[in-house]
Amino acid sequence: MIRQPAVAGYFYPENPRELTELIEKLLHSPFGAEGSLNMGNDSRVRAVVSPHAGYLYSGAAATCAIKALTHAERRPTTYVLLGPNHRGMGNPVALSGVSAWKTPLGEVPVNIKAVNRLLELDPIFQVDDGAHRLEHSIEVQLPMMQHIIEPEVSILPISLFDQTQGTATRIGEALYRLSQHIHITILASSDFTHYEQDVVAREKDSAVLEHVYNLDVEGFFGEVREKRVSVCGPGGIAALMKSHKEWGGSRGKLLTYCTSGDTGGEKESVVGYAAVAFL
Repeated sequence: MIRQPAVAGYFYPENPRELTELIEKLLHSPFGAEGSLNMGNDSRVRAVVSPHAGYLYSGAAATCAIKALTHAERRPTTYVLLGPNHRGMGNPVALSGVSAWKTPLGEVPVNIKAVNRLLELDPIFQVDDGAHRLEHSIEVQLPMMQHIIEPEVSILPISLFDQTQGTATRIGEALYRLSQHIHITILASSDFTHYEQDVVAREKDSAVLEHVYNLDVEGFFGEVREKRVSVCGPGGIAALMKSHKEWGGSRGKLLTYCTSGDTGGEKESVVGYAAVAFL
């Protein structure tokens, strides 16, 4: 069975030529990877946070996160994609059991061996493709990964409706254990502050991101609660941080930050987009 695209023609073009042309345009835009990404000598990227709105709004920032994935000591076997379940459909922590996900640029194979290993590691994981069927947060990463990294990346999609700290910790621990058998890289899909004034969004997101850089899971959740920051993918980000700490990774590095006010022009009600790499 193949998972069909749910938001092609809406979040990004469904025509392959138009899609690749847009990705190239975003790469070379002011907030895109070719215009703003500076990895220096950092070639040990093991995980990233990437935004997931429509390409015209968050796509430039997303190119920085995806391009950073090419800066690794060796290419991973599988990219673990952690995305929030905006629709609330299906299992709280849902794996995808299909053989591949389809995009306008082709099919992306799912690592079924990795899926089965996670099912053995923790019962919190369940195969439930209904949770993925209409969700965009993972899907929008794939065309960029196909174009920027390679056409047939292997993926392990995980949709999270339960984004509590306890669940995120269990997922992070399981992914660390999985990494002892399969070389993985983690991408946590998330936007940050939603629908506040540009200046407010930047202030809130800056405070939250400090905890992300420092791999401070407890402080991250505390900041989100205290300042009521509408991060839509906190569970995935926290699971990433937990795994990265287990790997002995150092702090995260901000690649770029912008808001929909920068890319869309409206400053009174914006969404914040951050691309972060973990070394």
